[in-house]
Amino acid sequence: MRLSARISPEKLDFLHFIKFLAPQIPLCFMGDEANLTSGFPFFFDLPEDVARSKADDRYEQMREMFGEEVKEGDLPEPNDSEAFLMAKLPWDDYRDLPERRSALERFRTLAHWRRERLWPLAATPCLEARTVRHGTCLIVTWQFEAGTLSIALNPTAAPADLACMVCAEPVATGEFSQHGDVLRLGPWSAVSW
Repeated sequence: MRLSARISPEKLDFLHFIKFLAPQIPLCFMGDEANLTSGFPFFFDLPEDVARSKADDRYEQMREMFGEEVKEGDLPEPNDSEAFLMAKLPWDDYRDLPERRSALERFRTLAHWRRERLWPLAATPCLEARTVRHGTCLIVTWQFEAGTLSIALNPTAAPADLACMVCAEPVATGEFSQHGDVLRLGPWSAVSW
């Protein structure tokens, strides 16, 4: 089941924002760009002798990494062409569902911000990275040779005040406001500058 089917839209946008505005390479699965809820099962095309052990590993991964109890036969057979066909995107959703088109536009905005704000910095060496914790919130700063990138984030359902000054033109998800030396972040909010 995709994250878009498991968590609220504000939490999902928060995650996408952090994923795109942090310097690390973002991992996106097909359909993430439109918050699709259709399944995206694990599939591959391997010789049968290799495929069996890889398929068995998947059950172990689901149990150990994700803490999900799955019975033998509950997961699609990854080497079966049906698993591949189940992963095909429902292209009509992009055209017919306004919430999918809106999510796709937000994805494009985040990609634009990454390209315009982060790429010029990340093209130079990262000299230092710092994290400061304010209760349940974080402020992360990366110092690149070409400049500085900061993100203040509130990964909770309650607003929070941080001793922090946004000192450049910000981009954000959720709500934020600056009151003197205090940055107020709304629930599931983040601001980058």
